[in-house]
Amino acid sequence: MRAQDSVSREAASDETPRVELLIFQTTPFCNINCSYCYLPNRQAKERILPSVVSRVTQSVLDAGWIADQVTVVWHAGEPLVVGPDCLEHLMDACAPLCQNKIRVQQYVQTNAMLINDRFCELFLRKHVRIGVSIDGPRDLHDRSRVTRAGAGTFDKVVRGIAKLRDFGIGFDVICVLTLDSLHRAEELYEFFSKLGASTVGFNVDEIEGANSSSSMNQQNFFESLSKFWDAMFRVHFKQRAFRLRESDDLLEAIRYGRPGEKGNLLRPFSIVTVAVDGSIGTFSPELLGQRDHRYGDFAIGNICSETMTQIAASPRFLRMRAEIEAGVRRCFQECAYFQVCGGGAPSNKIAEHGTFDATETKHCRATKMVIVDSLLRAAKPYQSNGPVVH
Repeated sequence: MRAQDSVSREAASDETPRVELLIFQTTPFCNINCSYCYLPNRQAKERILPSVVSRVTQSVLDAGWIADQVTVVWHAGEPLVVGPDCLEHLMDACAPLCQNKIRVQQYVQTNAMLINDRFCELFLRKHVRIGVSIDGPRDLHDRSRVTRAGAGTFDKVVRGIAKLRDFGIGFDVICVLTLDSLHRAEELYEFFSKLGASTVGFNVDEIEGANSSSSMNQQNFFESLSKFWDAMFRVHFKQRAFRLRESDDLLEAIRYGRPGEKGNLLRPFSIVTVAVDGSIGTFSPELLGQRDHRYGDFAIGNICSETMTQIAASPRFLRMRAEIEAGVRRCFQECAYFQVCGGGAPSNKIAEHGTFDATETKHCRATKMVIVDSLLRAAKPYQSNGPVVH
């Protein structure tokens, strides 16, 4: 089957959305001030209401957009600032999903600084998965992840992680790479191995939203990133101390996925992002709340006054979808990496090019091209020298 056939078949099946991720902006407020953060308004202290959460879940159910499972993510800014009681009420507002026998996996992405006994008891009671943002050893972490007064946050993050371990709660890690990190691959691997992370994923500080600069703009960044992944894959394939997102996800996609299949960033409503005021976004979660001269804040509707099916018919959504699909077609025609990408990240396209109808971005190079090339180099020692003779 040609990739074009897959793209065409995907488009034909997109008429009935399938929600895989429901991302709720618990609050825009964050208790720290990371230098690379893309979020605007992170000093605002509004909180999402349980009534908004329950209205979203019921509307998605009424539309028939969920099969038998969904992941609910409590995210940006820092979800734990609302406290354990409020967070539990919000989680309970997802009850319509559970009542319909849908498997719900709750997930919290946190800087871990506020984790205490009560949060851990909540996590255990609700079977919540935890993602922790930590950028490696103290000197790397404290360069970017600082308080509003500019102090480092490493010690409080590590204390929060220790509390998770005390309660037997596993956790995943997201580490943001900057130019300072790229010559320390082996050290980072050892650090996260000792930390006890189940899965580790590496992001690159991106040109996106409120963040207008990036390590990707610095000279020789991509050459250094390539060497980083060469070293990281080399040590990972020897030790396998944790699940490494960049290699393991890609290998599974190659083994079990369809060539040219769209990722959930490109399937309408596969990801539904909900702001504190009930505004709805889809495609890249990072879009909601950003500003654009054509699309405004990228909200395609508001659940407080519309149903999900009404939002899906909104002119803004339809215009956004058409432009994104035009960009995907261009990626298919122009990019040799389309088979392992499926069309790129819309939020990065519009941040770097000012339009969704675009192809290669620096984000593409950093998160797909460089990684695929390094993974192929890492695989060479395992390749057979010839056919197996029986």
